[in-house]
Amino acid sequence: LVPRQIETIIDKGIANNDLSVVLRSSLLMIGLSVLSMGLAFVNTFLSMRVSEGFAADLRSKLFSNIQTFSFANLDKLQTSELLVRMTSDVNIVKTSLAMTMRIVFRAPLMLIGSLIMLVVTSPKLALLLLVLLPLILIIMGVFSKRARPLFRQVQERLEKVNLVMQENIAGVRLVRAFVRSDYEKDRFANRNEQYTEKGIQVNRMLAVLMPSMILVLDLGVAAMLWFGGKMVIVGSLSTGQIVAFLNYLMMTMFPVLLLSMILPQYYAATASIDRVVEVLETKTTLIYPQTSDFRITRGEVTFENVALDYDGEEGLHEPVLQNISFEVKPGQMVAILGATGSGKTSLINLIPRLYDPTEGRVLIDGVDLKEYAQAELRRSIALALQNAVLF
Repeated sequence: LVPRQIETIIDKGIANNDLSVVLRSSLLMIGLSVLSMGLAFVNTFLSMRVSEGFAADLRSKLFSNIQTFSFANLDKLQTSELLVRMTSDVNIVKTSLAMTMRIVFRAPLMLIGSLIMLVVTSPKLALLLLVLLPLILIIMGVFSKRARPLFRQVQERLEKVNLVMQENIAGVRLVRAFVRSDYEKDRFANRNEQYTEKGIQVNRMLAVLMPSMILVLDLGVAAMLWFGGKMVIVGSLSTGQIVAFLNYLMMTMFPVLLLSMILPQYYAATASIDRVVEVLETKTTLIYPQTSDFRITRGEVTFENVALDYDGEEGLHEPVLQNISFEVKPGQMVAILGATGSGKTSLINLIPRLYDPTEGRVLIDGVDLKEYAQAELRRSIALALQNAVLF
């Protein structure tokens, strides 16, 4: 409605030297602008509140699901990957959601309203949109085709940077002991450079998108002034109408420009959503019975032809453990000796069912571990780990 008041001020106020029309329309414009500002504030405040709450719920859901992961799950989704997905990916989704609620709800209303007013103001000039809109849609389509895989690659390379950093911080004593600081610096620099290159590639594409859209808009404005100016000269259009039409054209294109601005955020978010959903949909490889009456009373441990392959794919390499069978009676103290990497820790991890054997069975008191409830196993078995983490 604001451009309509501008038309009134020019054609009925200034043209007729009527100050009361100018004053009345100006006050109405101010009132409409204040109303628009108030609605925009409410829209922005509520969208930010919803997106922040959504992100908090999503992080909680991710954290809860990760707590259920088996060691086999954590071998595939490493710490650095999970950290990036719980922080960077969730933040990207949150920002995109906030922008979507602020813009996607308002933009169609602005577009429809200004299109109607364009046609009302000058049906002939409104035909310009038949050229402008297809050009803008083509630009957005070309961008869309290339954007999504690039944003996913950016997040994957960020994971690799975090992996090197996390390993280096966790193993800093080992790095110092083996004088590998220079090697680790080069390793980090390589990952960092790959991440930077992909980021530059994405931003190069973004640098082309917006100027292209603005160029099309400027060409549309120039065409409108050319044809509209000729119509004013011949008397088929008033000066106020051409000014109003220019404003409506900008209002029509503004939502399209806004949508083009959130497109990069949208494709970044869809890539991040895929990665977040992958964590949410990951189910633990260890399935426990819903109810179980079995109780551990004596503590007799039996291994029957047990094999363990961490990868789980046959034929790729030798299993960590193969054809292991032994029995430990209640009260016995047993020591397992072997060289580094021979599978001692792997064998121990099978007893509290941190992993399931690839072949064979592990039994306690003659009952397969898979028949026990998780709480019963954890209550009855104590582990003294080599490296204790102090929280």
